[in-house]
Amino acid sequence: MLEVKEAGKVTRITVRYPFRPEPGNFVSLVNPGQWEFPLAVGDYWMGRMELYVSSKRLSQWMKGREAVLLKGPLGTRLPAMREVLAFSTSVHLYDLLYPLREVVRGGGKARLVCEDCDTEFVDEVDRPEGVLVSVPPDKLMRMEVPFPAYVYVRWANMNCMLGVCGTCVVGGRLACTSGPFLKVESVESLREMLP
Repeated sequence: MLEVKEAGKVTRITVRYPFRPEPGNFVSLVNPGQWEFPLAVGDYWMGRMELYVSSKRLSQWMKGREAVLLKGPLGTRLPAMREVLAFSTSVHLYDLLYPLREVVRGGGKARLVCEDCDTEFVDEVDRPEGVLVSVPPDKLMRMEVPFPAYVYVRWANMNCMLGVCGTCVVGGRLACTSGPFLKVESVESLREMLP
């Protein structure tokens, strides 16, 4: 592990990692025989991966460790997009960083509309090829999300991370293998589950 640093309400962790994730992939932090915890990739460059942890308990567990065990990249990559519009809250912002940064690095445009946070993604996006959303489920159900949209299903209970246990089913799809970004029509069934 290279660095563990507080970054507002979250902890930013930088690790050496030889496997380059694709935009939309995630990794799993593993404590063998105890638990696994899915983490969004915040960034990746030159063999270094940036992760963000919002759990204080998990942040404390990681401090002082020389190494951690990561599994991945996992999940399904997002399709290539040149212009992206994204929506998030300050707590969920970190789920979108790597996909948006990769769009910009590839010469594309990205705009992030974020509730209660500043953003580095301020391009004018006239015709988005895709929309990325990472917000709590209740907020998602109140949004009119334009198509084609991909929703980061952070709330899905991912246990095995490999599609074996089936606990992370959202709209008939396994979040750990088909996600963690799912097409918005896959999560429409959430409307029926919320008050």
